[in-house]
Amino acid sequence: MKTRSAANLQTAQTPDSVIALSGAVLVETVFAWPGLGTLAFQSILARDTPTILGILFFSALIVITGNLLTDLVLRLVDPRMRAHS
Repeated sequence: MKTRSAANLQTAQTPDSVIALSGAVLVETVFAWPGLGTLAFQSILARDTPTILGILFFSALIVITGNLLTDLVLRLVDPRMRAHS
C-alpha cells in the first residue's frame, strides 16, 4: 500500500495565476492577437527575467489604477460614502 505525502497532494493544485495566464495565451492564440499573455509565456520559456518583471510590474500597475478609479467612482456615486467624509 502506497502512502501519500503532503507534497504529492499539493502538486495537484494549480495556482490562479497559471490559469489566468493560460486563458490569456489561449485567447491570443485562437484569435491571433498579440498580447501580454503570449509574451509572458514566451519570456518564461526563454527565462527572460527583465521582460517577465516588466510584464508583472505593468499588470500590477493596471490593477492598482483600476482599484483606485473604482474606489473614487464609488465615493462619488454612493451617498453613504459621501456622508462619512
